[in-house]
Amino acid sequence: AKQNHILIENSTFTDNAVRITRETPANSWYLDMRGGGALILSDAVATFSATGGKHIVNSGNTAYVEGVASDRHGGFLMLLDYGNGGNIVNFEIDGASSMTIGQRGVKGKDSIATYKEDKSLADYTHGYDTAVINKIGKGLLVVNGSMEYYYGSVNVQQGRMEINGGLTAKNVQIASGAELSFGESVLVNEQFAIDASSTTEMYLESKSAHTQVLLADAAKVTIEDSATLNIILSNSFEALAGDECVLFLAEAGGSVLVTGEYDNVALSTIGGVAFVEGLDYEMLYDGESIVLRFLQDIPEPAASAAFLSLLILGVAARRRR
Repeated sequence: AKQNHILIENSTFTDNAVRITRETPANSWYLDMRGGGALILSDAVATFSATGGKHIVNSGNTAYVEGVASDRHGGFLMLLDYGNGGNIVNFEIDGASSMTIGQRGVKGKDSIATYKEDKSLADYTHGYDTAVINKIGKGLLVVNGSMEYYYGSVNVQQGRMEINGGLTAKNVQIASGAELSFGESVLVNEQFAIDASSTTEMYLESKSAHTQVLLADAAKVTIEDSATLNIILSNSFEALAGDECVLFLAEAGGSVLVTGEYDNVALSTIGGVAFVEGLDYEMLYDGESIVLRFLQDIPEPAASAAFLSLLILGVAARRRR
């Protein structure tokens, strides 16, 4: 069987909904495979494009199960695998354009999820990891909706992609020159490939609530030369000298292999206060994890004073207007 080819260009999907009930048929497996508040694709090659300076915002799309919004049923997009090649989804954003899916921090809407038809599966969410999402073009793709029930592969080939609602993936790759930013923790089941001259960005709200890349049993992380890691602290972040944040972490009992190190690491706050590697912090690699260790108290008195000065100047500028 052949895959269908679909092109969706400069189109916006807002406030769409699908309502799923157990009335007909009664099989729970059939209920689980339905969804797709805005779109449902089966064994397709689909391209969502934003071109010509367009800024596409898709939001408010929901899959309801028995009246309750469900991220696992694909509020924005549900990908079904009937064994005819699976789905390849290309987000092609040119350099002057952008595309946003969902609103930051809003759960139950605009998720991307997958399902494989297999009545014998006890848990359908483990059934479909053949889907592929490709970020193409030099523009910006922001996914605020949950990808926790996605399970396929994510390839950031060009430009910048931000994943802010969580992610479960088989494989993740950041190609040379591309950028991938995480606003919430992600789970990688097989391989996280960080190519030469690519950028990984992670956001840390606090020591106890920060972004992590969690690695399943036998998952592998490869970091090539000249790769960059940007770590952004919230302006309220606090740490003492000696405190640690584990950025890449093997799940209990995992045999994760981390090969390579980031050549370029930048630690800063949202307010623009920068810290110095080797003075304020250091990076630790032990073959199974990547750890950020603070060598000074954060915020440092000087950094706090600098941020306060910026804040005061901003307030004064607003008063002068």
